[in-house]
Amino acid sequence: MAIAPLFLSVLLAFSSTLAFAHDRVGEKAVYKLDRSRNRTTALIQSGVVDMSIKEHIPDHAQGDSLKVSYNYNLSIMFSGQEKGSGDLILLSQYFTPEFLEKVRSGEMVSTDHFKIKYLGSEDVTIKGKTYTQCDLVQIYDVNLPKLNDDPTMVKLLAALTSSSTQNLADVEQLAIKAAIKHGEIPVLGAVKIDVDAVVRGMKVRAGFDYAP
Repeated sequence: MAIAPLFLSVLLAFSSTLAFAHDRVGEKAVYKLDRSRNRTTALIQSGVVDMSIKEHIPDHAQGDSLKVSYNYNLSIMFSGQEKGSGDLILLSQYFTPEFLEKVRSGEMVSTDHFKIKYLGSEDVTIKGKTYTQCDLVQIYDVNLPKLNDDPTMVKLLAALTSSSTQNLADVEQLAIKAAIKHGEIPVLGAVKIDVDAVVRGMKVRAGFDYAP
C-alpha cells in the first residue's frame, strides 16, 4: 500500500472514530497553498487540494474502509499547471481510538512505510480564526520506493513537491507535518499540512491551510 493513503488514514484518526465512519460520507474539505516563503518554495506559485468522503465500505476486501476522493491543481514556475485526481481507500485500523491514543501517548509509531512522531499541541490561527489545542504530528522516514507501484500517488506527491518527475527515486527525505483539530475539521481533520522533501538535490516545501 502506498504511503499517501496511510498518511491520510493517520490524519483521519484525529477527526473521527470507526463507530461513526458511516456518518462521515459526504464530508468535504478544501486546502489552499500558503505562499509565505517560510512554508512554500518560490517555485510553487498557487495551489488548491480538495477532498471528499465518498463511501463507507464495511466489507472491503482489505477491511472496514472509507473511500476518499481528491483533486489538486497547482501552478509551478517554469512547468505550468499540475493537475490530478484519484480515490483512496483508508483502512479502519489507522483511525481507531486505540491507534489515536497510541500516537498521542508520545510512543514512536513505526510501520513498513513510515514512522509517526507526536509533537504535542498548540493553538493554530488561520486567517483570523483560532483552532485551540491542535494535535501536531510528523510523518518521517518514508519508504519512498514502495510508492512507485501507485502512479496516481507518485504524481500527487511529485506535484506537491514541485517536481514534474514521475519517478520517486528523484525524491528524498520526504516528511509531512500536520496540525489536527479533533472533531472540528471535515475529512482529514487537519488545519494545516506541510510537505517537505529534497527533489533532485533541491530542498522544496509546500504548506497548505484548511479553507472553510
